[in-house]
Amino acid sequence: HLGKVMASLPQDTPVTVVLDPPRAGIHKSVIKAIRGCERISRLVYVACNVEAVVGSNLLDLCKLEGKGTPFQLTR
Repeated sequence: HLGKVMASLPQDTPVTVVLDPPRAGIHKSVIKAIRGCERISRLVYVACNVEAVVGSNLLDLCKLEGKGTPFQLTR
């Protein structure tokens, strides 16, 4: 699905993803798809419980291992 959305945008369009996950966080397959999409230049993660997210989703989005360029946590 992400590929279809990206294909519908002009190549020079900056892409920002906003994630507002349930308390359980984002499924690993979604993180893998986001990390694999090089066109995503910015990611906003909305979290109601930061402590629960830091140990899982944020590490997966920011770690060096894995496919794609890792995101850098700024706030």
